Amino acid sequence: MAVCSIVVWLLAAWSVFPSQQARLIGMAGRTVAPIVLSLNASFMFVGFSAGAALGSLTVPRSLVAYLGLVGATCEVAALLLLPATSPRSTAFRSRRDMGLLTTYILVALAAILWGASFNLAKPVLAELHPLVAGADRYLIAAAIMLAITCIRGEPPPLRHFKAYLILGLIGVFGFNLFFFLGLASTSPVNGALIMALNPLLTSLIARFILGDRPTRRQWLAFPAGLIGVSIVVLGAGAHVHIAHGDVLMFLGNLTWAFYNVYLRKLTPTDTSGIANTAGIMTTGAVALTAVALFSGQTFLMPDLRAGSALLAMSVGGGVLSYLFWNAGIAKLGPARAAIFLNLVPVASMVIAAFSGAPPNRAQLLGGALVIGAVTFSALSPASAVAGTPGNLRVRTPPLAGTCTANAAEDPEEM
Repeated sequence: MAVCSIVVWLLAAWSVFPSQQARLIGMAGRTVAPIVLSLNASFMFVGFSAGAALGSLTVPRSLVAYLGLVGATCEVAALLLLPATSPRSTAFRSRRDMGLLTTYILVALAAILWGASFNLAKPVLAELHPLVAGADRYLIAAAIMLAITCIRGEPPPLRHFKAYLILGLIGVFGFNLFFFLGLASTSPVNGALIMALNPLLTSLIARFILGDRPTRRQWLAFPAGLIGVSIVVLGAGAHVHIAHGDVLMFLGNLTWAFYNVYLRKLTPTDTSGIANTAGIMTTGAVALTAVALFSGQTFLMPDLRAGSALLAMSVGGGVLSYLFWNAGIAKLGPARAAIFLNLVPVASMVIAAFSGAPPNRAQLLGGALVIGAVTFSALSPASAVAGTPGNLRVRTPPLAGTCTANAAEDPEEM
């Protein structure tokens, strides 16, 4: 058995290099082949060294068995970057290709920051009521965003208050209400794995609101994803039990899917992405604060550990992630950007493993089904959003300095 495993590993690990080198020579030409192959070898050894360093950090903090989970995380990240290196992008020869790569990186970072938020929420909820935690998080985030807009001299215009109110109630108030209430009675890994179903939910909702037609792969992937979530929620036990927190996390997942779709539909097109994000966060923060006050909750000063986690959630999982995500939606569309939410449960599971709470078998099996189903649906050539002609001609200003989106001029990107 050990010999067979070694043979499989050798074939999987080393048979790829000849074909990879042939592809590089074909792309660069024979005249510069020695340089290209030397650079390829250098980056390979950089990868080997980085992998060894990551392994040395993993083993002392968790079990040897979780080296595979850490390695799988790197593989998922590589798969998510694969579209950016496809023949369509031709090795990033144009400025448009670099903009697309930047968008991929920003959306991936947003998903990783959200994955970390699931783990950061636990020490916060140990001291603060879920409603107070949600209000505090976005009061801090909204204050930072408003300060940025004031410095830039472009505050959110009041004429777009209706759009900001709708998006803030769905994407900030609704999602964070269910997020913090759900995490009060479920694990971070469970919550993150339930959120992994979001790309499929986004595709189905976009069908009815934007007129986007889910592909055959998406229809096939949806029940597989539901089975994966069911395994995570029900666990490996013989008797059925659905935790109250898991139900709330699914409702939060649903509100986030609606936010993804309506963000594309309602975002003002004559205002910068920073001003739009500030307006959305401000309306959501006001709604969360109002609900916390009317429910009779007391706003307390958390200790250093909980306060640090709350600040990290506000800046990383609030300000930066929303800016990155909104820019990605503007460029890629809701269904295409939502595939990067696969990184949310992966990041949460890795952080949990390093924190001494590795995922159980049910979470690993269910997570593999969910992530596999979503990835399967995204591999379809038509999985990118292909909305109605009216939707395709929407110009949405993204985060300043990152990328621009004009589907009328660049339909292939959308």
